[in-house]
Amino acid sequence: MIYFYIFIVILILAILELSTKLNMKKLFNVIFILLTLMSSLRYGVGSDFFNYMYIYSGIPKLNNPYFKTVVAHTEYGYNVIQGFFKMFNLDYSVFVFVITAITMLLFYLYIKKNSRHYMVSLLIFYSMYYFTYINSGIRQGLAIGLFLVVLLPMLQKKEYLKYVLFTLLFSLIHSSIVIVLVLPLIYFNVNKENFIMMILCASIISFANIGFLLKPFGRIYTSYQYYLGAQINIFPIISRVVIFSIIVILYKSVSNKIKIEDKNIMKYYIVGIIIYITFCRSELLSSRLNVYFKCFEIILIPNLIQIIHHKQKKLLISYVICIIMMTMWTKEINAALEQGEYYNKGNVLNYPYVSVFNKNDISLYRPIYYKIDELDNMN
Repeated sequence: MIYFYIFIVILILAILELSTKLNMKKLFNVIFILLTLMSSLRYGVGSDFFNYMYIYSGIPKLNNPYFKTVVAHTEYGYNVIQGFFKMFNLDYSVFVFVITAITMLLFYLYIKKNSRHYMVSLLIFYSMYYFTYINSGIRQGLAIGLFLVVLLPMLQKKEYLKYVLFTLLFSLIHSSIVIVLVLPLIYFNVNKENFIMMILCASIISFANIGFLLKPFGRIYTSYQYYLGAQINIFPIISRVVIFSIIVILYKSVSNKIKIEDKNIMKYYIVGIIIYITFCRSELLSSRLNVYFKCFEIILIPNLIQIIHHKQKKLLISYVICIIMMTMWTKEINAALEQGEYYNKGNVLNYPYVSVFNKNDISLYRPIYYKIDELDNMN
């Protein structure tokens, strides 16, 4: 129940932060370090843990002449990183520790630099991104962190050439990050008329199926075609609509007090919504592309709440956000249990934590389709 206890602690501290003037910096640091250690030392936690372990076991050392001919369902840059670790005979657990620690550091730096309510940002991060992009989809989690900490400042400084070059470099880790190349092209004011027009255009494009435009992007096009027509899960759509509506309400309430940086972030966030609608015929792809912009919720929500001076309105919205995060956290845990084929599906309170120090216990909670000892030896 450790994940549940951590959630309750973060939730209580977030409520206190919103309703009082308590400084949460030190507690934020302590909890973030705890979450980083838990993720870095995990074993078998995360639906893709063993899939990535299998890929790692099959990657030759970087200086091996066979490295260039290896075929893996991962981008070349990510394979180079794996091959580099293999050069030093480091096993998969060490690789996971380093990659996870770097990704968590990137999110920490982003929150620390930009958030005005650290604990609220942590609540949002832990409820919607931690389990999916830290414990499971480690390639995209790293790509998202690099976008927020490395690419976004370049964009804000209008260093467009560097922005494009580094985006292409990071696409060698996860190709979906190329979607952020649209941001330097965005020039519009955040108003009702422009938003409605873009929604209509995105809906028409989605209905017309413009998948052929993705052909130059290789893996993204393949993913679009593969998942096209798959059954659409209504929950992600509803959750996006609800959270977007709340952010719009917050933005409208304090629009005359918002700094230019937050106005630009709001603009980028809206772009993400448009992208999601444009590619919604392929649910998984639209979510993967949208997440780079959706992550702005980690900063937008607490920063907009902080500007509100009407106490009752601020408390009402704050409690609504907390309720939504409770729902999202439950959804994330349920998804982890389902995708990992855990034996105790549906029991979110007992989502187990297993570390490298008791790794054999993972077989008590979920089926293992690879022989762990053989994979360890291959590493």
